[in-house]
Amino acid sequence: EFAALPGSVTFTRTYSAAPFSLASYTSLFTGKDAPHHRVGFATMEVPEGETTLAEALGASGWTCGAFTGGAEVARETGLNQGFVVYDDGAPLSPLSRSVTSAFTWLDATPTRPFAFVHGYDAHIPYGSPPLVGERYDPTYDGLVHQRGLLTTPALGSIEGGMLGANPGAFSQRGMPAPAPFALSEADLHHIAAHYAAAVRKGDYALGRLLRGLVDRGIFDDAIVIVLADHGEELGEHGAFQHGNSLEDVVLHVPLVIHLPHDTRPARTVADLVSLIDLTPTLLDLVGVAPIAGMDGRSLRPLLDGGTLPSRPVRAATHHQYAVRTLDWWLGGTLAEGGATWRLRSDGAGEDVAAAHPEVVSELTSALAGWPADPGDEVIGGSPELK
Repeated sequence: EFAALPGSVTFTRTYSAAPFSLASYTSLFTGKDAPHHRVGFATMEVPEGETTLAEALGASGWTCGAFTGGAEVARETGLNQGFVVYDDGAPLSPLSRSVTSAFTWLDATPTRPFAFVHGYDAHIPYGSPPLVGERYDPTYDGLVHQRGLLTTPALGSIEGGMLGANPGAFSQRGMPAPAPFALSEADLHHIAAHYAAAVRKGDYALGRLLRGLVDRGIFDDAIVIVLADHGEELGEHGAFQHGNSLEDVVLHVPLVIHLPHDTRPARTVADLVSLIDLTPTLLDLVGVAPIAGMDGRSLRPLLDGGTLPSRPVRAATHHQYAVRTLDWWLGGTLAEGGATWRLRSDGAGEDVAAAHPEVVSELTSALAGWPADPGDEVIGGSPELK
């Protein structure tokens, strides 16, 4: 298992800076919080003025190639900045396709390659039915298959266990919405089983990637990072999908970094970290100067067994903001008249904002200086969050 290998460091409290792929990867590759690069706020393209990880590496002699599943990480989004090769497949292509393309490129790239290898195996509408039947929910025979519910609009319309409760998931695709109807616990469990199977399918492709690096003699000399750009709601808060929620289930992501020539036993780090910390970390590890204006920080002290000062992690998307500490999750929606904040102990349970106004005040201060979403009337009527 990759995370158990000597030299592997698993960060158990890693959070994405945004709930959908384009904004999350923009944050990852720029080292910036979403309100600072503005993707998901004022634009849906990476601004040309942003400096990316690939651009910083390329300026220092690295050759950068990207192999993606297209869609929100297609070259048209601007994520291709700094990559000499940007091979994006058909929208929502699986990781296996990207792995094949990456090896073709790696075999022909002589020195100092940086490869971004990406796929959509665990993305809605959660495919892989054979794996579901064999491993996850073999006895199910219900509405999910009888009514063909494993589609993006159908899953996106689920709210409060009711399919069709959000008719906009159909109308935005020019499709008529069905009359809302309730899904059973068995139906909801089976949809989650499809997600689990899709993750397993991605794991197979990841294993092929890692094995290929070993077989080519690359693995021992490489920094290898495995991560997800966001998670998924699977009914925990009454909905499925991602993109419009800053709940823990969407933002809490896996992160494992394997260091070259590191013989120390595998270890875990429980500090709060963000995906915006990856670009400063990688640049630090390979001796490239940091990009000016990054919000993230290098995790090298943690990788080396040391410490870093604790700080909250933050996330944002259109009209929504969240702050995470080790003990609390705070989420806010900005609307006319101000903000509505929800507070949960360790990200779970009931909203306790009314009982802990001092915690709300402390955590909202972590957002001070963030530019607000255009059109929002922000807290205190100021152009910045206070």
